[in-house]
Amino acid sequence: MVDVCTRCECSVESGPVKKYRLSCRKTHCAACPEGYTEEAESGACCARCVPTACVLPRPDGRIISLQVNSTREEGCNMYSCGVNGKGDLVMQTKMTTCPPFDRQACLDAGGRVSPIETSCCEMCTEPECRKTRGTLNYISVGDCQSEQKIELNYCEGKCRSKSMYSLETAAVEQECVCCAPEQTEQLSVPMLCGNGTQSHHTVLSVTACDCMSKHCT
Repeated sequence: MVDVCTRCECSVESGPVKKYRLSCRKTHCAACPEGYTEEAESGACCARCVPTACVLPRPDGRIISLQVNSTREEGCNMYSCGVNGKGDLVMQTKMTTCPPFDRQACLDAGGRVSPIETSCCEMCTEPECRKTRGTLNYISVGDCQSEQKIELNYCEGKCRSKSMYSLETAAVEQECVCCAPEQTEQLSVPMLCGNGTQSHHTVLSVTACDCMSKHCT
């Protein structure tokens, strides 16, 4: 019995005696390309290739399969897998361009990296008003200088200002809110003067900070 993939042909060889020769040729079906699945057809030797998934190669060498009519988000790229009018797989890539952003500079300044709404882009959220440790420095008054480096705390961070209409003044009043010291402490610093004598100098160091309101000028 000859199957649908075998084609036979009977031929007559010339000569004093007739000889019949049967030659058969088997059809070899090509494998479906990656992303296509074989689907048998009635009466056909070779199965037809049905598009089922797009192939997405990754930089690390991995291969990701994306089903037809589905999407995948990776970072700022969105990949969509579909089929065109000819029945071919089509991979579409939508890229989101973010504004320039220096992530390390944000972190170095004490900020926090956070997403811009629901996008893949990032922004720097400035730190709220807080007490910050200062750098070590010598304190000089005239020809006198502290015997050791002194670390003074200071206030740094973001506060929210506002502008609103005042019924009393019938004008828009601006309120400036600054990151300012709420509490300080006095530090007595030993000083060594040029003539060899010792003295003490009092400096203020911040112990607590808060957002203080004042009228803008």
